[in-house]
This record gives sequence, structure tokens and C-alpha cells, in this order.
Amino acid sequence: MTLRHLEIYVKVVETGSMSTASKELFVTQPTVSGAISELEKEYKVVLFERLNKRIYITKEGEKLYMYARKMLSIAEDMERQIGSNEDNSPVRIGATVTIGTCMLPEYINQFSGHSSNVDISNTRNIVQLVLSNKLDVGLVEGRVTNDDIRSISFMKDEMMFICKKNHKLAGRKRVNLEEVLRYPLILREKDSGTRTIIDEAIESKDNLKANVIWNCNNTQAIINAVLSEIGVTILSPSLIIGYDELCAIRIKDVKIERDFQLIIHKDKYVTNKLQEFMDIVLNK
Repeated sequence: MTLRHLEIYVKVVETGSMSTASKELFVTQPTVSGAISELEKEYKVVLFERLNKRIYITKEGEKLYMYARKMLSIAEDMERQIGSNEDNSPVRIGATVTIGTCMLPEYINQFSGHSSNVDISNTRNIVQLVLSNKLDVGLVEGRVTNDDIRSISFMKDEMMFICKKNHKLAGRKRVNLEEVLRYPLILREKDSGTRTIIDEAIESKDNLKANVIWNCNNTQAIINAVLSEIGVTILSPSLIIGYDELCAIRIKDVKIERDFQLIIHKDKYVTNKLQEFMDIVLNK
């Protein structure tokens, strides 16, 4: 078995197709099927069920996939670190929209002596990029439940009801969730950490349903829609700083609060530069 065998195997699992894997790896399909066959012979297991011209991973195949991904991640880290000047290697940072908009610029400013590459996305995507070693560190919202991820909470953030100052509820200091849900809502997309926490808060209240008219992965677009009076939203008040036409009102009967988490792969080799960035975020 070689790393190339594992690379081919992981690509087949992730694409669900030997022909697609061969195209993405620029090898022939017999090379792909041969690598899978050699792995099955070496470990004396069946990795895929072949049914109706489709392949389905077996339980043994899932185990191998987990270990193969770890081994490839470690090998990639080794190639990045061995024989290269660590000081010239950028730290690959991922952050969710709220953190990337409101907090990451200051972290990068404090980290200004070093180079970094930044990817802004939602929590789900950031977690996947950390797991696949495409990112060195992620800053995400909400809970991350994955045995391969090490997460450290570094801040709490309360989300509030956001509306224009001419809205019927704008003069209030506090509102009930039921009152908020009477109005058309514009919320983050389903895969985001923000949306998960909002949905859980609504589900915790019996007989309450949200009238979500727009699911959006762009916070600026949500703010613009509220400014245009298309609807209202629930967001971190830090995102509307500088928008004089908007106001943030605390929701009194349920606390919609999220943890900001720093995440890295549990097997990640932490370089001096990566540790320095982590210390900045964790205020060490």
C-alpha cells in the first residue's frame, strides 16, 4: 500500500464514482479500479458494494476512509514543513462571516508580521476544510461535534432582533420571540452556525413557527434587505454598527447566544506561527 493508493481511494469515496475519480486525478479508470482491488486484497475486506452500476461504501470501507484521510493530511503537513522555510509558509485561516467581518481584521493586524491566507465561509464548510487540511485553523460559530476536531471557545455572542428604526417594535428595549416571528424573516442559510442556533431557539418554544421569506449566505445582503424593509432579521448587533437606520433589540424570553470556537484538526502539527495566531485569538 502506498499513499497514492490512499489518495485514489479517498477520491473515489468523496466523488462516489471511479470514473469521476480517474478524471479528477488524471489517471485511467483501470488504474483506479486496480488500486481499489489491491487495497481490498491487502486488507482482505470488501470496500465497496457494486449495485446497479453504482458503488456503495461498506462499513469496513468507512473505517479505511477515516484512517486514509488522516494519513494523507499528515503527509501533506510533512511536505509543507520538511525542507521548507516555515517562516515563509502562510497560515491558512478560515472564518465565518460574522467573525471574518467584525473580528478577524484585528487579529490579522496583530499578526501583521506574518503572511496568511484567509477563507470566509459558513461553519460547515470551514469544518470540512480543516478536516481535509485545506485550512490550518478555523474560527467558527456554534458547537462543532467531530472527534477529529479540537475546539476551544474564545467568545460568546448574543444575537438580537434587527429592524429599521421606523418598525413597529423599534421603540422597545426588549421583545418576545413570538412578537419577532409575526414578521417576515430574512435569515442566514441552513448550513450556517448562526441559522442552526436560531432554529434551535425557535424549536424550543412550543407552537411557534418562523415565516422565513429568504435564506441568504451573505450578511451584507441581509442587512440591505432589512434596510429596504423587505423583512426583519436576527443577527449579531456588531454587524450593524454604523447603520444609523437600524436598531438591535434584545429578545427577552429566549437567549439566542452562540460560542465562537477556534478549531484545528486534533492531529495538526502546530507551527510557531500557527501557535502565535491562536494565542492572539485566545488573548494569551
